[in-house]
Amino acid sequence: MLEPQQASNPPDLLPEQLLQRFPVLQGAVHWEPLPGLGFSGAVLWQVRSAAGKFCLKRLPPSGPQAAHLAWIHAVLEHIQAQGVQEVVLPLPTQEGLRFVAYQGQLWELWPWAEGEADFHQRPSLARVQAALHTLARFHTASRTFQQPPVHGYPPVIRRRWEALQRMNHLAQGPLNWSACPAQLRQMLQRLWHLALPQVRPLLGQGPKMLALTTPLVPCLRDVWWAHVFFQGDRVRALIDFSAMGLDCPVGDVARLLGSLTWPTHPWWQAGLEAYTSLCPLADNHWQLLHWLDRSLIVAAVGTWVRRLCVLGEPLPTEKVLVRLSWLAKRLELMSAEDF
Repeated sequence: MLEPQQASNPPDLLPEQLLQRFPVLQGAVHWEPLPGLGFSGAVLWQVRSAAGKFCLKRLPPSGPQAAHLAWIHAVLEHIQAQGVQEVVLPLPTQEGLRFVAYQGQLWELWPWAEGEADFHQRPSLARVQAALHTLARFHTASRTFQQPPVHGYPPVIRRRWEALQRMNHLAQGPLNWSACPAQLRQMLQRLWHLALPQVRPLLGQGPKMLALTTPLVPCLRDVWWAHVFFQGDRVRALIDFSAMGLDCPVGDVARLLGSLTWPTHPWWQAGLEAYTSLCPLADNHWQLLHWLDRSLIVAAVGTWVRRLCVLGEPLPTEKVLVRLSWLAKRLELMSAEDF
């Protein structure tokens, strides 16, 4: 798990009135801020009490609202009850909910996750298989949350299509590369030029993908290597469920597998076999998987260019560099493949 940064306990940072809403935080409580892995705007603290160690999360304004957050927690309760113990639940409040609304913001208190999100420090075939098998168990359980299942157009396809369209529009005008931090500029420019030739072929296949209808079940929608905690080759925990919603499970498969390996690597097929041993893919889902994987990588470049060169967001350079390095590897391999 993330190690806390050294900090004092400013009284206005975590008000006592907030902490007292969680029964496990009664008595003396100590907290320290945690460095975030992502860029969602969520803020994390490690919190200690006599009951143990926990992770307190303040959701960003752009995150799920109260009704949707309650739905997410209901889905997680169902999935854990189906035996998927890698899914942990946020701890209950005095009111019996699993979140607190305090001063216009939503807060969750999570058990401290066991293991480490260290796949790329210790990559292995066994870990790829374990991650995809765990995802298949998640989807097997989530499919039974709502019966009969909803059928419709997967939102993941629409989101990806729109991201590619934004990227294509961005390419029509000049970009302010000087707004990008100097440490990132050269790599981002290289990624931009690698990704652009992929945009139109992906958009060309878009109408076919947009016409697909599938069962829509609770999906993670933001599952990638940093949200999978391992002990050895065993998955101990999945974390960060704030993006959950009804969608096509193939989107989760493409997102997770594409963050661990790539289609021409033997681990890709092994990961798919681990997943499909529990959750077979429909015939039309194989092409969708290929399109979603490629479109995610390409559209991610457009997102970074927009955030750094258009919006000028002050993002942590080292963390962005980690993301860009993986995109560079994937795009170099994609450029060598036939689409």
